[in-house]
Amino acid sequence: TTHVNANAEVVGFSTAGISAAAGTGGLVVNANADVVSNLGKAIVTNSTGNAVVNLANGARAIGLGGTSTAVVDMTTGAGATTTLNVGTNDLVDSVSGSPMNRALKGQGAGNVVVNNFGVITGNYDFSGVSGTGTVTINNATGAVLNVGGSGAMGPNGDAIVNNGQIETFGQLTTIDFGAGA
Repeated sequence: TTHVNANAEVVGFSTAGISAAAGTGGLVVNANADVVSNLGKAIVTNSTGNAVVNLANGARAIGLGGTSTAVVDMTTGAGATTTLNVGTNDLVDSVSGSPMNRALKGQGAGNVVVNNFGVITGNYDFSGVSGTGTVTINNATGAVLNVGGSGAMGPNGDAIVNNGQIETFGQLTTIDFGAGA
């Protein structure tokens, strides 16, 4: 298993703040401090094995966002699961703070799980999840998803489990659950 621990602020000016890749042994990224990329993605993971990304201790993942550049970009291998854990008091957001920007992106033939206990601002694109891969977003009690524009889930039996708040912005906010919903 490959481990990446960020215990002090990480700043990437034109590239990802953290970009980590691993094979079948898996990947663990612990961001215990802010990860910021003003012109790129805050966190990028690519693992053929299981991967876990943990934001903790009030950490912020801040990236360019925009319509095609996600703040957190996760690629998962067939049969594997990538899990993003956003802790209490943690934030995933674009530099501009707009809910119309892309916060999350997932792709690959595996599963993506997002456990949100903090605040995620922005839409998401999981349309690149393929094969038998599924997407689950768990929005816990006290957590907030600020979503604007359009969001896409994967092609299979995906789920949003909401016990917190989902706030939509703009006149039209859509969530496309794909063909398997």
